[in-house]
Amino acid sequence: MLPHLLAVHRLFEAEQEAFHKVHRLIDLFESVFKTYTVVIIGEYVRHNRLGEAAKGLLSQGLRTPSLGIWVLFGRELYKELGGTEFTWTPEGFAKAFEVLVKALNQSKTDALALRNILAYGIFSKEAFYRTAQYNLIKCR
Repeated sequence: MLPHLLAVHRLFEAEQEAFHKVHRLIDLFESVFKTYTVVIIGEYVRHNRLGEAAKGLLSQGLRTPSLGIWVLFGRELYKELGGTEFTWTPEGFAKAFEVLVKALNQSKTDALALRNILAYGIFSKEAFYRTAQYNLIKCR
């Protein structure tokens, strides 16, 4: 595991309080997704596939690089690189990335929506303990 991901993972594992643990899980999710996206952007540029549409996407998105923008970068540039048919990916990358993107689109694992609720502070501890996500994340 990459050092920055390992550090975030350790923070998640060490957290004992469920409300804070879910915040650490979201931090871990963001770190993993952004790492995947950086690899994709790097390969995209390295292979000189930076077309006008991609330039526009990157220039507009980097003005306000929210997690949703990172997700958009990753999905769109991955598709343009050819996804699983492109040979640049390290072993297991394509499958792991597709699982990650699929999880973003499932209501039970909608990490992006949960992250946005938590990030903007409209979610109290009490409200959190009444959610389905709490039941999935209970501390040991």
